[in-house]
Order: sequence, then structure tokens, then C-alpha cells
Amino acid sequence: MSKQKTFAHPADLTTAQPALETARAARHALLAIAPRWTEPQTDTASKDSTVMAGSEGWNEEQAEDNRRLLEVEAQAARTVWAHPHRQELQGTDRVNAQTQLMHLNDQADQAA
Repeated sequence: MSKQKTFAHPADLTTAQPALETARAARHALLAIAPRWTEPQTDTASKDSTVMAGSEGWNEEQAEDNRRLLEVEAQAARTVWAHPHRQELQGTDRVNAQTQLMHLNDQADQAA
């Protein structure tokens, strides 16, 4: 088996990747507890007469939290994906470097 090439990532990029993961996790946690529909929904009956319960929809606080977390996530994603370091790499090196970046914390945990 051949040894995989190791890439040196700039410090700001190694900080941005965990920030992106944290932002995604925070938004995922909000969506897990928020009502399914953003707008109020009434009970509906399907063709087979199964009644699907309505929903009160999101309150203003949930909507604002979602907007804020979405912006944080989008900014973190832009920081990672548009980083100049990525432009220096081509083809499979770019993919392998991104994969390594995504798993830096895994590697640090294994080393400890």
C-alpha cells in the first residue's frame, strides 16, 4: 500500500474548517427541534383519508436563529471553499487535500 501524500494547510484554513463544522452542527441542531414547516399548516387529509397533523410553524425567534446560523454557515463555507490555498492544487491533489482538511481533528484525536 502506498503512503498518502500529506498537505500543509495554512493556519487560517485549519481554523476555518472546524468553524464550518461547528456552524453546520448548530444549524442542524436548530432544525432538529424546530417545527417541520416554517409557515403555519392546517391538518390535511391524504387520498387514503390519513390525517396529517398541522403545525404552528416557526416563531420569529426560530426564524431569526435560522437566518443567523445560515449566514454563519455560508460565510464559513465561503472561507473554506474559496481559500487561495485550494487554487494552488489541481485534480486529485485538491480533492485529497480537502479530505485531509476535513479529517484533521480525527487525526489529532487518534494521535492523542
